[in-house]
Amino acid sequence: MRVDSKAEFFARSQRLEFGNRLRQFTFYEVCALPSSQLPEKISVRNCLVGGDTRVQRYRLPPLEAVRHCRMLIQEGIVKGPELILDESAPDDRVTLQAEVMNSERFIDMRYALDARGMGMRQAYDQMKHANGLRAVTILKERLDAPSWDNLCRILQEYPDSVVELSAYEIPVGVLGHNALFWEVRDF
Repeated sequence: MRVDSKAEFFARSQRLEFGNRLRQFTFYEVCALPSSQLPEKISVRNCLVGGDTRVQRYRLPPLEAVRHCRMLIQEGIVKGPELILDESAPDDRVTLQAEVMNSERFIDMRYALDARGMGMRQAYDQMKHANGLRAVTILKERLDAPSWDNLCRILQEYPDSVVELSAYEIPVGVLGHNALFWEVRDF
């Protein structure tokens, strides 16, 4: 199987096809929620490949996130339905940032272990490479059993895809596992 676009990934992720994820909202849902139901911090992204980088903002208080989205819409940078807002990950509790893929060495992985306080994009500069048994050992040390099982399932069902994930020292996301699956991509 394949994932051909970021929009396709987000739609399928909403249905939990790729495992654990953060709570996600449309711009309009965030505007309608009472403040007591909003996450403490919100990240703003779009669901378009090559989307305008002015859209992306991370770890914003809810009111600031709404203001940012309104500005984007008013300036014609993005349409409201193209925005995805999600609760921000607890990056101060991250234990692994990784991109994992199948290879002739079983698994290839780019990863960062010392990325506390960093999101995935910020960790790219610190990433190292591991493959085979070393990659599996790192993953099994950092992922809880349901997250490891989910990663194995994704790699089997999407053998040519890159899987982007983060692991945390606490349960996170809608399923309460310790890893979040950010992308499964062929695009």
